[in-house]
Amino acid sequence: GACLHCETSEDGILISLKCCSDDANLLLPILGWMIQKPHINEKDITIEKTLTIEALKRQREDPFYIAFDGWRQLAFGEGPYGHDPLGSIKDLHLMGLKELMPITDSIRKKHKVLVISGSYPNGLEEKINKMEPFDVLVKPAPSFPSTAKSSSTYLEKNKSNLSLNFEKTSQIIMMLGKPTIGYAHSDSIYLQLLSCYLGRGMSSRLFIELRETHGVAYDVGVYHPMRQYRSPFVIHLSTSEDKSILALELLQRIIKDSSENLLSTEELKHVKAKYRGSIDHIRQTVSQKAERKAHLLGLKLDSNLDQLNLNKIEQITSEDILKSAKKYLLQPILSLCGPEKTVLKTSKYWGKF
Repeated sequence: GACLHCETSEDGILISLKCCSDDANLLLPILGWMIQKPHINEKDITIEKTLTIEALKRQREDPFYIAFDGWRQLAFGEGPYGHDPLGSIKDLHLMGLKELMPITDSIRKKHKVLVISGSYPNGLEEKINKMEPFDVLVKPAPSFPSTAKSSSTYLEKNKSNLSLNFEKTSQIIMMLGKPTIGYAHSDSIYLQLLSCYLGRGMSSRLFIELRETHGVAYDVGVYHPMRQYRSPFVIHLSTSEDKSILALELLQRIIKDSSENLLSTEELKHVKAKYRGSIDHIRQTVSQKAERKAHLLGLKLDSNLDQLNLNKIEQITSEDILKSAKKYLLQPILSLCGPEKTVLKTSKYWGKF
């Protein structure tokens, strides 16, 4: 009755195991064997390569994916943040058992975290101690530094801030934003609040202005994931060909306004409430709580960082958020995807508003 799930991200691998407490003594050592002595053969590699390549090809059918792929390549170059976590089709074709085995060796030597959530039977800790060393979370973890250096200077070296992607679609996709800072940075909480203000829910600034007021967007939001180093802060939207220039003008206006004007007292109160709700949403179940703590500890962050941030936002002011918007959101990168004629026409207005 166990549920086993594996998720790969730019910063690591997360393996989740859900089972009855009575089965934990039997199943948990198997989880350790998967990391210590993985069984890999050429037949399995061939199957997985084929499935992964097919998944990457399917993603290329989505104009949102194409636009974001163009954006991150411009922002991050050839590093791990510059392409899909699944890899690239070119590299996958070259990968075999010879290339994978050194990776499994390096994983065994790297920082690993084991988080157990829920009730577990007697004797489980003894079995864990016999497994390969983990940082086991059975009590609050120590605090880690609140700053993290950048993993890339690619954007500073690459002066281009526009990516054009031509596809025969009936809409235009826009991705506008910048690589910012890692989740450990002390300013990260300000950008998280700004993300809530701009893109979370039907009362967000982007939804109200782009959909309700001007009717230029089918879909709009903010992508600001949890990353160890330079987390993207990207506004994304889809619009019709005839409204693409207006949509671009409004996007640039919103970015400029967010870096020049303070949030009102009511807006700040609303944003903080949204942030509290977002934290509660990702910590509803036992498995969600375990995965969240594993993610935080995997990035060498305090396992109680969410609660620390919830306490911190009470003292955060509109001036703090405005200062971060000025520091991190100005001079963004734009990626466009859609019919060639409209993309080229729209791109001529980039930076002119």
